[in-house]
Amino acid sequence: MIFASNVFLFLFLPVFLLCYYIAKDHWRSYVIVLGSYLFYAWWRPDFLLLFVAISYWNYWFGLRIKARIDAGQKKIAFRLLTVGVIGNLATLGYFKYANFGADVLVAVLEPLGINTFTLEHIILPLGISFYVFQALSYIVDIYRRNAEPTNRFVDFAAYIALFPQLIAGPILRYSLIDKQLKNRTHSLELFSLGACRFMLGFIKKVLIADSLAPMNTLAVAEAECNTVTGLKQVHHAATPLLLS
Repeated sequence: MIFASNVFLFLFLPVFLLCYYIAKDHWRSYVIVLGSYLFYAWWRPDFLLLFVAISYWNYWFGLRIKARIDAGQKKIAFRLLTVGVIGNLATLGYFKYANFGADVLVAVLEPLGINTFTLEHIILPLGISFYVFQALSYIVDIYRRNAEPTNRFVDFAAYIALFPQLIAGPILRYSLIDKQLKNRTHSLELFSLGACRFMLGFIKKVLIADSLAPMNTLAVAEAECNTVTGLKQVHHAATPLLLS
């Protein structure tokens, strides 16, 4: 699901906003999480399990880091932070660089006559870089005492999964919005401001970016074609010199 699609504009967004504003304050984080998970699972439902697992991983580490800091055990808190960071980066590295690493290893082993292997192509989960680094900012902020951890997983999940910035960013530091997870201000003025910003971004995307995209694609293709042609000309010009 993309923001410019009919299903988002005329089905998902109106239903989500209706459910959000008729819900009581206590349940609004649940509406955000359920709506955001539906938005994310629209592409690949199986990757939603990874998303939830990473969210709970960082939520759990945030609580444990806070408990150790309060107990004066900062060294243990730092070890927990290290394990949490390594887990996040290892997950991100696997999905982003496993295919590249396997190709490099095969290219090194093949000339040596060593039997190579094939790695099934790993699909990169949508928005994984954004939500992994956003989750990282949570446990780092807790360790630095820049914010207090939330005791409700649903509030933390809402912070990680908020669909307007889930797949395209920006990465939001937890310390900047932790208070908004507990107390939010809603008004007609703020809603109107948000609607205007959304429409401005929508206009830039549909009328400007989408209109310029074909010209950009053509220019890039022409540049690549000229580069290939230039390399061939250099090769043909150098061949007689090498043969002589």
